[in-house]
This record gives sequence, C-alpha cells and structure tokens, in this order.
Amino acid sequence: MSTPPSKLKPSDNLSKANWLALQSQEFQDQFLEGLSDDELRELVYCWDFWARPSQTRPPGDWRYWYLQAGRGFGKTRTIVETVLEYIREGFEFVNLAARTSGDLRRILIDGESSISRCSPPDLRPKFIFNKNELRWPDGRRSICMSADEPDQARGTQSEVVVCDEVATWPDVEFIDNLDKGLRLGQIPRMICASTGKRRNAVIQWLLKKKSIVVTRGSTLDNAGNLPASYIEEMLDSFDGSVRGRQELYGDTGDDVSGAWFNQDNIDANRVVNAPPLKKLSVGCDPAITSNRRSDRKGIVIGGLGHDGHVYVLEDLSIKAPPQVWIPRLIDGCRRWNCRRAVVETNRGGELIEHSISRYAEEVGFQIEIVCINSQEDKTTRAEPVSILYEKNKVHHVGTHRELEAEITTWEEEQGKSPDPLDALCFMVNDLLPLCTASFESFRVDQPKGDTSPLGRPTQGLLAKASHVLERRGGGGVWR
Repeated sequence: MSTPPSKLKPSDNLSKANWLALQSQEFQDQFLEGLSDDELRELVYCWDFWARPSQTRPPGDWRYWYLQAGRGFGKTRTIVETVLEYIREGFEFVNLAARTSGDLRRILIDGESSISRCSPPDLRPKFIFNKNELRWPDGRRSICMSADEPDQARGTQSEVVVCDEVATWPDVEFIDNLDKGLRLGQIPRMICASTGKRRNAVIQWLLKKKSIVVTRGSTLDNAGNLPASYIEEMLDSFDGSVRGRQELYGDTGDDVSGAWFNQDNIDANRVVNAPPLKKLSVGCDPAITSNRRSDRKGIVIGGLGHDGHVYVLEDLSIKAPPQVWIPRLIDGCRRWNCRRAVVETNRGGELIEHSISRYAEEVGFQIEIVCINSQEDKTTRAEPVSILYEKNKVHHVGTHRELEAEITTWEEEQGKSPDPLDALCFMVNDLLPLCTASFESFRVDQPKGDTSPLGRPTQGLLAKASHVLERRGGGGVWR
C-alpha cells in the first residue's frame, strides 16, 4: 500500500501505528475512513506503518547491519520484515541463518513474528523440509542454515543473509563461512540481530568490520506493544544488574569483568551474624570422583531471612569420597538444624539419595532430601542467582574463602562451573524459587486466537479498520 497520509508524523522512536493509537478517537476514525478498501486490507502487512525508526534499514552502502537490543524490542519482527522487503524488491538470493535448525523453524519460519505470520497471502512461502529452504510463490528460494552445522554455509552464495541471535552461536566459523559466500549483487548485505553478551566472539567479529552500521535498542522501546505486566516483571527482576543491562538494554557489558559474581559486592553485603531465619536449605552437588584432579563436592548451607534475603551460612564443600562428605553434610545440617537438602543426582542417581538417608537415619537425624536431575546449562543455572547478588539480596555470613574464590573467578565462557557454585545455586533456588527465574522464563506470546502478527495495544487499530471494511461490505482485514 502507499505510505499512510503525511499527517502521520510520529516523533522520537514511535511507529506511525503507535503514534496514531495515542491520538483522539475522532482522529483515528478520520484516518481509517480516508483509506481505500485495498489499503485497509493491506494495513496489517504495511511494515512502514508498524515499524519504529530503529526497526528500519539504515541508509547508505553498508555491508553489515547489526541490531543489538533487549528482549521484546522486536528484533525478530525487524529481520523478518527486512527479508520480506528484499523479496518484494526482487532480490534473488535472500538466505536465513540461526543457531539451530529448530530455532529457524520455531522462531523465523513458524513463530509469533515469523515469515509465515508476517507475509501477505500472495507472498507467503512454503518451507521445504527435506531441502531446508523456503520456496516463494514465484519460485525463488531462501536457503535456511544453522550454526550447529557450520559447513552448510560453505559454498552457499547470498545477496542478503539474515542472521538471528548471533550471540548464541558457538563460534565464528559459521558467520565467517556466511561472509565468504556473501558475494552476489552490487552491495551484498549481512543483517544480524541479537541481545548483548559479554566478551562474545561472534559479536566482536562483527564489530571489527569497517562497513558496519550498529543499531541499539531496549525492551522499553517496544513498551507500547508489550503487556504492562511483562515490562514490570522484567524490570523488577532484572533491572540494575549486569545481566539486565544485556537482556533489557542490549548492552554487552564488556566494561565489567566477565565473572558473574563480584568480590566487592560480596564484601559489601557480608554480615557477621545471620538474622532469625524462617527457612534453611543445603545445596549439594556431588562429584563423580575424589582424586587430585576432581572438583570439591559442593555442599553449601544457607537460610532465608524474614527480609526476603538469602544468607550463606557455611561452605562445607570438600574433595573426598562419600564416606567422608556424607557425614560432613549431615553434621553441618545438625549444627544449623537444617532439615532440607537439595541434591543433584545426575551422577549417582538413587544411590546418592539412599546413602545420605541411611547415614542420617543411623545418627538419628531427620532430613528431607529433594533430588533434582538438573538439565539446564550452567549459564541458566547461575544467571538468576548472580542477579540476586547484584541486587544486594545475598549475604555471606562470615568469610567463605574457597567458595568466594571459585564463584568470582568463574566466567560463562569456561562452560563447566565448579560444583560448589552449583550447590550454592541449588540452595538459593530452593529458598527463593520465584526470584530465580531465568530470562528464558519470560516470553511474550500472542493472545490465543489472534492470528495477526501485531502487538497488543495497537490491536485496536486493526479492529477498527476491520469494522470500517465490513461496514463497506468488503469483509475483514484478515486473510
């Protein structure tokens, strides 16, 4: 459709749709009545109408465009609509890339803001599963590739390649292969989107490119299209933390240490004695072996105060066989009158639970044992606990030198985290389960029954457009 009337002149970073939604009902009605039937039908697919300025392609002869923004900004919608723009403009080789083939299907092809949801019927492609490609109505093809199979990009040529969540890609091999194939057309383009991530090799690879334009944005930029409860929950849980800077504001956080736990923060929140506690728990992460190269068996006791803060009482982690660390665990629980143990049983299963229960029974100590088979990665496990530290809600009672040395020197890039850190995370999560949700817990889904690709507050505009069209006898705007 043609650009909406020139009277729509949004300021700052508002889309024309958001700006119109802020105007009077009379003005909205006049605008919609002034559109033809075809324009009303096409309104839902007019990206110029719905996009904020920061979601549109930058001008110039750039080769790389990197969109780094917080969750909920609209990164996926932006790169999907950019794909559709290039297809409309006649580009022949527009290809897609994501972390895994599952991500491609779930996010870019079939997700809430995907190509299948945002394409008008006459432009909607079909996904050819056995060839990993999108086939457009006129026969053009878009190759779909994933970073977990980097060789897919070898020899694949592109005019435009669109890359989703590049900070989650394992290394630079895949993006380097994509770049080598970016050699068709007058000005080949690579468009990348991601949240920020500290010391990430792929982001650093991108930012070293000379012909790059970087667009930054935050979750709050898209507040007009997100539920207020989502914004409030994200800010309450994560604002003010390094991880929040990455996930909310698209900041890489490269100006701070790569470690998620900071010794200065621990020292500032250290206390000599714990206040009265309403709940106690011990986290336990047993190692498989006890030789000189083994980890310390993670055993960390803590309690929840009436102020809602966690107090780390004692680190009992030790490099020893079960006949030593199990009595040490139970003795520590008796000393603090801790009656609940959260034990990871990935390595040892029922044998670990049975051994702890049997020893506790022998010494006449009753303890509830909660077994967990932890499947999430170390990052997901440590992330929310580190945020609680940054928000000054975790206090070490006295000094726990080995534990503090281990957690303040562990960085995400190292992958494997020390067992005492895992034990600490199990304990904190047990005491404050509602406060340790990871960012993956926060998703913005479309309302059930809503098949449009649009956000919530502006949805009223389309309802009005549909009403105008129905009154004219032209049906609704959905197709």
